[in-house]
Amino acid sequence: MKLETILQGLKTADPATITRSIILIVALANQILVSAGYDRLPWADTTIGDTATYIITAVVSLWTWWKNNSITKNAQISDTVLSALKSGETTAGVIDSVIGK
Repeated sequence: MKLETILQGLKTADPATITRSIILIVALANQILVSAGYDRLPWADTTIGDTATYIITAVVSLWTWWKNNSITKNAQISDTVLSALKSGETTAGVIDSVIGK
């Protein structure tokens, strides 16, 4: 996937998708710092700080993975189509005729 495609998709992405992505990036960056031995929480015991970091990274990773993070324009369009199908605004037959199946 090209970087320009991702950046274009971010302009129209759902704010929750952007928020989840930013939180995941911060958690992963923090995890890298922990693995490299840098102390992020000066008030915390090393073991407590490391454990907290591992738990935060795991939770945020699972949360981000579980949610549908539609960043590209095509993914956002497919979300709209799926929503229209679920709400009854359109049918699978109409979609098939539009895409030529």
